Amino acid sequence: MSKVPYAAALGDRDPEKVIAKTPRKLMRLLDDLSDKQIEARPAPGKWNLRETIAHLADCEIAWAWRLRQAYAEKHAVTTPFDQDDWAKSYKVYSLSEALGTFKALRNWNVAFIGGLKD
Repeated sequence: MSKVPYAAALGDRDPEKVIAKTPRKLMRLLDDLSDKQIEARPAPGKWNLRETIAHLADCEIAWAWRLRQAYAEKHAVTTPFDQDDWAKSYKVYSLSEALGTFKALRNWNVAFIGGLKD
């Protein structure tokens, strides 16, 4: 059994290809939804889809830093972040901004990872 919590969901798919396809897949899933659906909360106190995508963009920022830190530093220490504190700003981001940021950062990170193969 793998120590990586996402390994079971990944199955035998190539992780790099999966993460590279994620922005396009998200865009397709969100494309036909109305503003009302995007802003609907699944339960009180839970994030709506726009806020969830903003969270993905924030996670991509953190992942970008962690990837590069792990690559550059021999004994890098990964520090957590409080997602609820970061989420306090999500009201200012549109879905388009959040998705665009996530897509750009994900593409940047996939390129970085691809460059590590040598």
